[in-house]
Parts: sequence; structure tokens; C-alpha cells
Amino acid sequence: MPSPLTTAVLQQLEREREAMIALQQRLMPIEAIGPGNGGTGEWEKGMAVRAILAQFADRIEEHHAPDPAVPGGQRPNFAAYVCGDRSDRRVWFLAHLDVVPAGDLQAWTTPPFTATVKEGRIYGRGAEDNHQGLASALFAAAAFKAIDRRPPCDIGLLILSDEETGSEFGLSHVLQQADPFHTDDMIIVPDGGPPSGEMIEVAEKGGLWLQCRITGKEAHASTPHAGRNANRAAARLMVALDHLYDRFATTNPLFAPETGSTFEPTRVTGNGVSINMVPGSAEFSLDCRLLPGLASQEVLREVRAIADRIATDCRVHVAIETVRLNEAAPETPTTAPVVARLSSALRDVYGVTPRVMGHGGGSLAAPLRKSGYPAVVYSRTDETLHTANEYCVIDYMLGDAKVLAHVAANA
Repeated sequence: MPSPLTTAVLQQLEREREAMIALQQRLMPIEAIGPGNGGTGEWEKGMAVRAILAQFADRIEEHHAPDPAVPGGQRPNFAAYVCGDRSDRRVWFLAHLDVVPAGDLQAWTTPPFTATVKEGRIYGRGAEDNHQGLASALFAAAAFKAIDRRPPCDIGLLILSDEETGSEFGLSHVLQQADPFHTDDMIIVPDGGPPSGEMIEVAEKGGLWLQCRITGKEAHASTPHAGRNANRAAARLMVALDHLYDRFATTNPLFAPETGSTFEPTRVTGNGVSINMVPGSAEFSLDCRLLPGLASQEVLREVRAIADRIATDCRVHVAIETVRLNEAAPETPTTAPVVARLSSALRDVYGVTPRVMGHGGGSLAAPLRKSGYPAVVYSRTDETLHTANEYCVIDYMLGDAKVLAHVAANA
């Protein structure tokens, strides 16, 4: 049976459905795209969110990150607090301001930077990633103020820049400059999960991005023996790298059997200038997602050995460049208090049986786990993030606000 405080705060959120939709409509036209994705940053959206925080937060701290690549030279980060009966530990909700670009505009059926409401959904870039989580977190925290009740402990909201391109100017900056967390805090990142709403993510794969550059020798296509075809070598290397799946075919009980470590050739560039020329250079990228416990250096050694063999066979030079490297973070213990509190909230709000799992994508939880904090990722979504016609289900947005408020009311 929910406590009187839990019941009161959930009833308050039932009255906020239209206000949550209005928040998306306010924020979506503000194109908060980081410079790494060709945008001008998150400042305008950050100031809009700060104005909302000022309506209910007891304290707001600013931890802006210097960045000469954006107008004004700063990327916004805010820590806001709603005071509870105790302050020695906190319940945290983390959300990010930035979104990815719209992509192929022809693939959209609605304007990507307008919040279009239809059939119980809000369509637009960022609707699910991360406006849904941002709205859920803001309204969950504000609900306690609205009913003039204090939560059992402080609620912290950390609103961040730069999540989509590595968090250097977001969470990483905050952790380095003004780490606000305690080791017994309960930290939830509302930024991903399946439509069932049953997944509590406690582990993530590591990420290793490689750029493979093949240098051969140009020649006329009628005399290929005079050259060394970089495209052929690149194709052979791509196929040979499938060996990584066999070499590192380990499993982890937190991850579904079909989602072990992955090694996928992705972007292809520099593959020739004319149809009647043997190309002297070729490039492609390899995206590796590594289960916890698999060291990136072990994978790199195997990639290098395969590349050396192809280079010898095809008489080309193969350079392997590490573009991004994130070792897998330690897992959040399944016995952590945040897992228990969130599990209880999911049972009460959605009537589901929670599943503690790992996930292949990256989130703000990974750097927190590396810093020793037991963070989890939770959200109920249709997983439309980064796609054309991205949307959030309004019932999910409201339901997730109730889940977060439930955790805070029972912390």
C-alpha cells in the first residue's frame, strides 16, 4: 500500500499532463545541438530550463563548462535541489539538454523542431531523447513543492550539456570541478529503456571506435596489376574482422545471449575517385561495443594482427587509429538501494516485474559508475531516439514522472 506522501504526490502528477506537453512544446524549437554535431550549443535551452527550476528549487548551482567552440564560450550545467527532511544523502535525477541533428529532413513527416502532438504522442527531435526524461525529472521534483510536502531526503536534479558527444563539457566537467554526489546517494538517469518499462539498467558495454586506413597504389583499371587495390584490401579486412565475434564470444548474465560484444564496420570513406581507376586509398570505421570484463587493448591487439595479415597478403599499408575509447564501467550492484526503490516504484506505478539488465548503448550512468556511484538507467520508451519521426508516448512521460516521484517519496 503506497504511503500517504506517495499517494499525494502521484495524484498531483495526474494533474500535470498538459503542463508536461507544454514543456516539450516550449523546449523543442530550441535547437540545442552541440558543436561536435555542427550546432551552436545548449545555452538558450539551458536558460529556459533554469527559469523552470527557479520556480520550485530551493537552490540552484551553476557549473558551466568553458568551450570556445560555442557562442558565448560556455556550455550550461545546473545542479538544483529540493530540500528534504535530511541532506546527508540524496535522490538524483540526471537529464541532458542537447539533442542530435534532425538528419534526413525528407524522412520526417512532421517538422523535427516543432513538438507535434497526435495520437497520444509528441513528435520531434529530442522528444524521447531526452525531453521525456527531462520533463519527468522536473515534474517529479516539482510535485513535492506543489503539495507543500518535503521528501524524506533531498532531491537533486543535474541538468547537463554535451551528452551526445562524450560529456566532456557536461558530466565529466561537473565531476572534475564540483562533484555533488555522496556514495550512498540514489542516482537515476531517465534516458532509455524498452516499451514494457521493466528494465533497470545496471551495466553498459564499453566503446571502442577505430578508423582503418588502407594505402595501396593507384592504377588504371585496365592494368590492375600495376597498382594495389585499396578497396579490395578494405573489403577483405572488413570480412576478416568478423573473426572478432568468434575470438571474443563471451557472455554476461546481465546481457541477453544475443547481445554479446559487437564489432561492426560502419562508415566507409575515401573509396576511389573514378570508376576506371584502381583506388590507392580507402577508409572505414569499426564500432566495437565490449562487454564488461573485455579489455580494449586485447581487442586492439587482435585487430592489429588481422590488419597486418591483410596488409601482407594485399601488399598495402593498414593504419589503425583509435577514435574513441571508453572502457566498460563497473556494474551497479543488483543489491544497491536504488535498485530496490526503483523496483518497488515500477511494481506500483506500472504493475510490471522489473528486470535488472545490461545495455549496449552509452549513458550518463557509465562515468558515475567509474567514479564509484551506483547509478541506474531507467525510462519507458518506444526506442525511437536518433531516428526520423522520433516521438515520446505521453503516457510514458507521465508514468515515468510518477516512478521517479515514487522513488523520492520512499527514499
